[in-house]
This record gives sequence, C-alpha cells and structure tokens, in this order.
Amino acid sequence: MICDPDSTGCFAWYDYDTADKDASLAFYTAVMGWEIKAWSPEYPMFTVGGAALGGFRQLPEQAVLGGCPNSWLPYVSVKDVDVAVLQAVGLGAKLHMGPRDIPGAGRFAVFQDPQGAFVAVFASAGPAVERPHMDTPGQVGWHELATSDMPAAWEFYSALFGWKHSSDMELPPAMGGTYRLFNRRDDNLGGMFQKPQGVPSHWLLYLRVADLDGALATATDKGARLVNGPMEVPGGDRVAQLVDPQGAMFALVASGG
Repeated sequence: MICDPDSTGCFAWYDYDTADKDASLAFYTAVMGWEIKAWSPEYPMFTVGGAALGGFRQLPEQAVLGGCPNSWLPYVSVKDVDVAVLQAVGLGAKLHMGPRDIPGAGRFAVFQDPQGAFVAVFASAGPAVERPHMDTPGQVGWHELATSDMPAAWEFYSALFGWKHSSDMELPPAMGGTYRLFNRRDDNLGGMFQKPQGVPSHWLLYLRVADLDGALATATDKGARLVNGPMEVPGGDRVAQLVDPQGAMFALVASGG
C-alpha cells in the first residue's frame, strides 16, 4: 500500500502512547516480531521489512498522574493538515494537539471526532513511501471504529477523508447492529459499528500475525488479557481482541485455515 504526500484517506502511521515505554516495547516486539529503529532515543519506531510503521511515545509524568490511558493512535494521511483540521472542527471535531511540524518528516494534528474517538492527521514532507500491504504479517491489518453514533461518524469520516462505503453486515443488536466496511481505492481499510453503552468511542487496531494461536499464547504469557475470541470473521480471517499489560486495547488478526 502506498501513502503518498498528495493522498488523502490512507492510514499512514501509528503511535503507541505508554506510561512504560520499555515494557511496552518488550511486549509488542515479543508478540509481533517487530524490529526497532530509533528516530531518536526518545522515540523508537517499529518496522516491517525495513519500512517504519509507527512509534512508541513515553507519556509525560503529568499525563500519567492525571490518568491518561495507554492507547494506540492511528494517523490518516491528508494533503494539507491545516485545511483538514479546519474541516474537521467545522464538522464537529475537537482539536487536541497541533497542527505541528515534525522536522524532516511532515506536519500533524490530533483531534477527537464528534463522538469522542481520538484520531490524527498527517501530511508528509517527503516523497511517496511504500509500506507493506495490510495482509503482511507485522502490519496493521484492519482498523475498527466503535462509536456512539455510527451514521454520524460515517458522515464525518467520509466527508473528511473521502472513504467509500464498501458494504454493510448486520450484527445482532447487542453487538452493535450494522457493521459498515469502508475502503479507499478499492482497498478495504476497516469497519465501524455502534459501540456498547458504557464504552468510550475508540479506534481499535488489528495487528496481523502469521499464526494467531501462537501470537495469542505469547501475548497472554507476557501479561495480556483475552477479551474476545479467537473467532472466525466474514472473509475467512481469525481474530482475537485483547488488553495489553499496560491496559491498552488491541487485536490480532491472521488468515484462516
């Protein structure tokens, strides 16, 4: 999958914000087999096939003491961060950080969508960057939004990022009702659904592995807690949802068979 500087709507980067960077690095490298490359001593990046996909950020002490949770944050590519932020705020989003420049890399901003889920936008300062396809082990293989108002969330994201409606699947009402799949340039990127009551709106990242059972065994042995699964989903993949040892939600996905 290629995320080029002139594109809009591609998932271009992922950050993991953590109260214990070293422990988080040890856990995810054990489970995912990621190689680590240091952008700086404070910001280790994880790579697949030599391509950097995201990084680990140590939460400031003040944020930790204030109860800021460990969490994954997806970045979506846009042509112009400032224009995207103005559009997002006009559509009801709440700006959380930025816009800011990353010297030599690009410009970004973080906001909460109108239903409260955190997401970031990013515009690259460099040439096109080719990254492994979502089917590649080690890559993020699916992006799932649990939201308090799925129709409104769909209107927001489709307007902001140009995502296209791929198809709908009907789930039992207790599981959120309609599950909407969305795509970009014919690549299905993820889905969204109505979240259960009492759960905040959030993005959940599905990390692709070659062996779900093996990765799940490693994750639980390293302190993760299984929340749901493993189970087969439409299309033949198998998934499991977990809480990592630092308290962040994540999921694993692997091809069936």
